[in-house]
Amino acid sequence: MHSLPFFTTSPFLTSRYALRQRHLRHQTTPTSTVTRPSSPIAQAGEHDLTVVGAGVLGRRIAQQWHELHADAVIHAETLSTAAHAGLKAAHPFLQVRTADTVDVPRTPQVVFCAPPSGTADYVDAVQRAVERVWSGDAGTLVFTSSVGVYAEPSADEDASPLTEQSPVTADAGHSSNAAKLLACERVVLDAGGTVVRLAGLYTLERGPHHVWLTRGRATGDPNGLISLISYDDAARAIVGALVRQLRRETLLVVDGCPMTRRAICASARQSRRYQMHAMPQFVSATGEAFLERPPHGRRYDNTYTRRLLGDFQPADASFAAFMDQVAAAETAAPSAA
Repeated sequence: MHSLPFFTTSPFLTSRYALRQRHLRHQTTPTSTVTRPSSPIAQAGEHDLTVVGAGVLGRRIAQQWHELHADAVIHAETLSTAAHAGLKAAHPFLQVRTADTVDVPRTPQVVFCAPPSGTADYVDAVQRAVERVWSGDAGTLVFTSSVGVYAEPSADEDASPLTEQSPVTADAGHSSNAAKLLACERVVLDAGGTVVRLAGLYTLERGPHHVWLTRGRATGDPNGLISLISYDDAARAIVGALVRQLRRETLLVVDGCPMTRRAICASARQSRRYQMHAMPQFVSATGEAFLERPPHGRRYDNTYTRRLLGDFQPADASFAAFMDQVAAAETAAPSAA
């Protein structure tokens, strides 16, 4: 894991006020008042944090926040107790609990990064975090969404990068992940929280490359572009939003270097972890063959987000750069017997 970078407090290239006003002109979600019931639990400290969804991303957020604020109480919430022993062993500072815990302390800092899968009523779970976990009067609540909520660009718009203000999908089915995420975004923005739309997440052993290479099949055009961001950098961006106490913002977190499905797999095969796997078979949902053509698909411009986060730059500049570093480290180290 990369060490936690210093979050600069120097003025942004464009003033934060001007950026915020420009961004809010694009926001159509009305604000609302959230009623938070009184709680008998003692008042939390200003840096106390609750992470709802303490998985791969949530653990990184908690660790980075602990490195910034060693005195902060950090609560980690999961669906079951299955991961609690591992969480406590790896992160002794965590206060762990399950999502069905009734009386919980409200904290000024909250990150909801649990995925839609596994939660019967995802929107209700987010509403609970807003009303019963977040104190709301200070700090920030961050909800992690996905770049998958953006509307698919037309052929004429294919070369135009999507930004934080680009249109979101309007034809998502009521039960689709995109529909759930957009409904949750509205809940969070209405309450004054911040939304962080993430590109595809990865580590060496997690991400699309792992799925495609280990299964031997990849659904999609081999020349279709995929945008990515490492788990470590995603956590850094979210912690940056907490540090700056961003309110009612929609951020877009990508590394800015989209790669084709084929190039992602080829880069991953530099590592010993994937050298034994052949390139996957690229298949379409309809069974039709793909025509060879130049790289195509969604591209993103998150200049606004990077400036809001203090000229944020991913430590892993791209998935290709990440895999180059992995391969170099493996070459320098003796191979396992």
